[in-house]
Amino acid sequence: MDISPVLITLGAALFLGERFCARRAFGVVIALIGAMIIIRLGSGVLSLYILAGIGTSAAMISFATLTSLYARAWSRINPRGPLEALMRKITEGHTE
Repeated sequence: MDISPVLITLGAALFLGERFCARRAFGVVIALIGAMIIIRLGSGVLSLYILAGIGTSAAMISFATLTSLYARAWSRINPRGPLEALMRKITEGHTE
């Protein structure tokens, strides 16, 4: 069973600010319930390896989201960007 469209819809609503109306939310809930019926949580499909993959994916998504939010917030403080400020801090006091 492929639930990628459902996850993409949720991700677009959470991270990209896409519109998430009641009809779309109902569709997502029905799709997730259908996936759980097919997967059957107690059937041994969810193993340690699957949970490790889900955890790694969550960590990567968190890293990408926080990096993007940091860059966006920093660009309001320093329009030249965070990389320029970081390079100035690193090279501060160093002369050739």
